[in-house]
Amino acid sequence: MAFFSNDAINRVHLHVGIRTLAEGAGGIFVVVFLVRAGVSIPFALLAQAAIVGSRFALRPFLFPFARRRGLKPLLLAGSMMLACQFPVLPFVHGLGAALVLYCVIAAVAQVTYWTLFNANYSILGDIEHRGSQISARDSMAALIAILAPLVGASALVSFGAGTAFGLVAAIQLV
Repeated sequence: MAFFSNDAINRVHLHVGIRTLAEGAGGIFVVVFLVRAGVSIPFALLAQAAIVGSRFALRPFLFPFARRRGLKPLLLAGSMMLACQFPVLPFVHGLGAALVLYCVIAAVAQVTYWTLFNANYSILGDIEHRGSQISARDSMAALIAILAPLVGASALVSFGAGTAFGLVAAIQLV
């Protein structure tokens, strides 16, 4: 299969697999965790909406910064910031500073990571194999996303939120 011949894209696919494991094991449980930590359902959903809305507001400020610093260093920073959101979660106990800190870290991390990931993927991909490369990436991510919540739920039940979200952060850093 010719679309597997691009070593850079193959490494990105490995990265996507690891990131999908982390997101599926930890990220999927954030709203449930917030509700169990004393945040009401409307405020837990509002926190998630604030993260997504903030991404739209922050995106225009990212482009000039990316031009000055480069895509790769900021992509790595975004990936590390994604990991930083999970260790904050065990400190959330209702509405408060920890929830605000989580929302700020998550919004900045997500806008930095996803914007630069997509730009970088476009640069590294082969024009003639782009559809196949994206299909392979998304198929692998979908399979991992099916299994990851089972891993995350097992860790939450077995080890508690601090350890489970710490493991998710460690996987995200990898």
